[in-house]
Amino acid sequence: MPFSNKEEAAFTTAVQTIDQAVARMETLVPQPIWTHLHGNDHAHRYVEHQARQALILKSVRLSSALRAGWVLLQTGLVLDAGATMRVMDELDSDIMFIAGPLVFQHPREPRHDQYLAEFFQEEFDHPDPLQATQRRNRVSRRDIRAYVARTYNAGLPVSQVVAVTETIDATFSGYVHGAAVHIMDVYDGRNFVLPLQTTDRRLSDMMEQYVLYVHRAMMAVAVAAKAFGDSGPFEFVYKKVNSVFTDDGKIQF
Repeated sequence: MPFSNKEEAAFTTAVQTIDQAVARMETLVPQPIWTHLHGNDHAHRYVEHQARQALILKSVRLSSALRAGWVLLQTGLVLDAGATMRVMDELDSDIMFIAGPLVFQHPREPRHDQYLAEFFQEEFDHPDPLQATQRRNRVSRRDIRAYVARTYNAGLPVSQVVAVTETIDATFSGYVHGAAVHIMDVYDGRNFVLPLQTTDRRLSDMMEQYVLYVHRAMMAVAVAAKAFGDSGPFEFVYKKVNSVFTDDGKIQF
């Protein structure tokens, strides 16, 4: 079955709210500059590599992923929708990780500096990619989960929160890596079916879960907006969230 009218309305409100928040946040940081990369290559870049600039970029990526997952589910492509939902899981936690020191007014940890350095790093440091020499120094997903767990879940055991988060992430990881058990989701007992029909329960189940991802995306951007302080769009985003969803992520209109 397709998304309902109220789910369509919630999705539309979400993407409009996120995009309006991004537009407001953009005005509060130094703007991208037309930058020389190497050889004859130029591109727009944030040259200051600020945490708030990273939050803007992550929010833009989240807005794109939210739209992509919606379109993929509308067309019955559950394998690709599942991969996109996994991307959204990481974007949500990335935003919370980057925003933490700004939201809670505590010093950045060394891993925050490491994360921002790697995040803003160019893909290649040479015009010929085969001659590129730079290396990635990523903050591990486990470290990000642990930081988010101890920063945003006061009173709960960090290990328990991390375990729950890892389970959520693992649910959709197989769609990204092409695991056999996930690909079997499009097998109907006789044939592989691409795309799934709107009457297929596997598709309807994932569409039902996706509504929670719409809610989570809005909440993640609310956290990003909170990192901009009183001059940011937090109140605007948070009011929109509460006008559409209950505290447990159910649509309330």
